Amino acid sequence: MGLFRSIYESMQMDKQTFVKREKTYNIQAEAMALIKHRSQIANDAVEKVMNRKRAILSTSMQTFLDVYRRIIKIDFRQSEIIAVSERLLPDELVKIKAIKPDTLNPLPEPGSWLKKGFELDKIGHIVVFRTSITDWLDSLDNQSEKELAYAKINLKAAEVLKEQAETNAAVLDAIAKVAEKMSALLTKLNALFVRSMQYTTEIIDNNGYSRNNYSENDRKALMTCINLASAIKSIIDAPVLSSDGSIAAESVKAVETGNQYIDILNEI
Repeated sequence: MGLFRSIYESMQMDKQTFVKREKTYNIQAEAMALIKHRSQIANDAVEKVMNRKRAILSTSMQTFLDVYRRIIKIDFRQSEIIAVSERLLPDELVKIKAIKPDTLNPLPEPGSWLKKGFELDKIGHIVVFRTSITDWLDSLDNQSEKELAYAKINLKAAEVLKEQAETNAAVLDAIAKVAEKMSALLTKLNALFVRSMQYTTEIIDNNGYSRNNYSENDRKALMTCINLASAIKSIIDAPVLSSDGSIAAESVKAVETGNQYIDILNEI
């Protein structure tokens, strides 16, 4: 009777082990899929910002170099157009043709978000045994009992892994959100910038290079063009991510400042 009872108990433990292992694999798969999906969204959003920056640098900013050279040829006095030559020097614009390296930092590989703090064996089981736990398992005589204990520990580790994945997914979502805001802001500012440069060019074509030909509104239009270039430059210079992969404070500030500037322009 004792033998049959022992076999029955072992079979029951084996069933529990199977259920827990299946649950562990499902949790691991869900965690990996979550991070892979959110990481792809964040990577796409960051790549979109970088491409938009490159596009503006190679088009609008290059056009502005020529417009700006024409602006500083006008014989304005400093008191008449707020130190134009000190607002945005052509040499400074040339430097921003290359985006700062730290704005191009790629996101970590999806797996690296999950593997942090865990060691995976060859078939993907999570190994988190401490010496005391390992010693305790070794002390168990019944193999079914040992396998069940192992399955329980792995299930707990998988649940911790899922929590970590959800935390990292929230970070990735925040990165994507900031990147999307930056992309949208650059699109709006660039559209205003292009129109402003066209208007500035028309003003200079009509008025020439004598300051006496420029009304107060003309001068304000020229300064708006310069301010737009400065605002766009600050966003291009702002990294989306810091060195540790978190959202850079500069990018958040640049988005806030850019939106404030758009609000001011809309009120004019």
